[in-house]
Amino acid sequence: LLVLTGCPTHVDSLYGLKVTGDGAGGAITVYEDKLGGNVYIQKISSDGKAMWGEKGVLLGSSDSKTYSFLSFNIISDSSGGAIVSWLDSSQDQLRPSSHLARIDDEGELAWQHDFIYFNQMISDGSGGAIMAFDYSIGVDVIPGSEEKNLFLVKVDSQGNYPWGLQGITVPRGMYQDSTLQM
Repeated sequence: LLVLTGCPTHVDSLYGLKVTGDGAGGAITVYEDKLGGNVYIQKISSDGKAMWGEKGVLLGSSDSKTYSFLSFNIISDSSGGAIVSWLDSSQDQLRPSSHLARIDDEGELAWQHDFIYFNQMISDGSGGAIMAFDYSIGVDVIPGSEEKNLFLVKVDSQGNYPWGLQGITVPRGMYQDSTLQM
């Protein structure tokens, strides 16, 4: 029996639970089995049955020291699968990275990339995703600089980056950094 509470005071709880529709009346969810533990993805059919084994498909580990619901993103791939990301803060606390993966409708890993941590992710409507992140370009270039830009990066259904890894830059003056939403 899996308890889907996400409550940090209960040992049988799952962490970071995020969900998206599967396009056929069911759902796909990503979760962590314990704080800083393994990351799983599970497809639930329209009649409530787990489709990808008892726990789901193991994607990796998060090594997260904080609640993972803050860092999980999941969207439908419009083909019965999902694109999911999760934070890996174990490598560099100042510049955490994200794992980005597409799981097909059978629960198979289609592709996986390591990517700079991003704030938001939406579907591109064609089986891919568009990710947004707010980044201070002064961090390495000009010490003390307050200049920030919004970066949009697109990954297609095959895991390619049609806008390049640098993506498209939107200058700070064109958006409010405290309200980054997609």
